[in-house]
Amino acid sequence: MLVDWKNKRIAVKIVYYGPAMSGKTTSLKKLFEKIAPNQSIRSLETSTGRTLFFDYAPISINQRDWVINVEVWSATGQDYYAETRLTVLSDVDGIIFVADSQRKYIDENLRSWRELESFFGERFEKEIPVVVALNKYDLEDVVSESELRSILKSDQNTVYIRSVAVTGFNIVESFKTLLQKIFHQNF
Repeated sequence: MLVDWKNKRIAVKIVYYGPAMSGKTTSLKKLFEKIAPNQSIRSLETSTGRTLFFDYAPISINQRDWVINVEVWSATGQDYYAETRLTVLSDVDGIIFVADSQRKYIDENLRSWRELESFFGERFEKEIPVVVALNKYDLEDVVSESELRSILKSDQNTVYIRSVAVTGFNIVESFKTLLQKIFHQNF
């Protein structure tokens, strides 16, 4: 987090992270569709439309006398491009972990979660706030929050929110919850 006391500006970085095809890019696009529809999202995609390196968009939020500039990123989930993920996570202030809540993807969620743990060690979840978006919760045979929390062995302070990226259900709420965790106040 960068704080400019003179101009009352704060810059933070949020990254959507999770396994391939869990809904990171869709979540980011829905977020901006709802809160900043005129803001364009920059993406580096493969020829098939999948995220190659990252998606990125900035947003400014006025909070009292301050302006909070939020850089919102999504990291690729494809293992072929795994080397790019650590670069996208550089200087991150908060993470929205987009989990595919379908039971058949538990192993992929766990692998992605463990990767975050390996990147950040003791800092993960303690110094870097995390919100888990249980995405695709509208589909059949999904895991419960308590079940996924147990599998991931996440910190009790990590918030879990059921979401459906394609419809935008709880996408803004996940974003606001992470901002609240970063700043320790309501948005």
